[in-house]
Amino acid sequence: MRRPYAENMRVDAANLLVGRRRQARDELLDLVARKGRMRRRTQKNEGFTLVEIMIVVLIIGILLSIAVPVWNSRRREARWSVIVADLKAIEAAKSRFVMDKNKDSSYVVTQADLYPEFLSKWPRGPLNDPSDYIPNDATSRATYRGKSLDDLYDNKEATLFALGL
Repeated sequence: MRRPYAENMRVDAANLLVGRRRQARDELLDLVARKGRMRRRTQKNEGFTLVEIMIVVLIIGILLSIAVPVWNSRRREARWSVIVADLKAIEAAKSRFVMDKNKDSSYVVTQADLYPEFLSKWPRGPLNDPSDYIPNDATSRATYRGKSLDDLYDNKEATLFALGL
């Protein structure tokens, strides 16, 4: 009685082993087949489509259309600030010169009078040209390309446009 039971067990174990082998083989074949299909699919879709590239170009164009005007206005503001600071420095040096040298109000102050004694360096301005600044006489204000501080403060945008900044 023991023998048939053991034989049945062996037969069942052998069938189970054969079944597992078949199942493993089938899974391996499915995996290889899927991998081959995946390879073919990735080889087919390796690059970007024209639509994807056009969308990226469109997004970059929108960002640039926002960023460039802002950048230009900030650059214009920085140039305006440089001009104002330089004109204020020339005005302060001019008033120190007139007081120290006891000059009257009709005396025309020149760059040679102010630099290097009253100004450590002559301003070069946003366009790097020192001849743009003129100190004028003691009663009138210094100018940058003919525009004084009052002109710069009154109508900033129009003055900057007129100066070509």
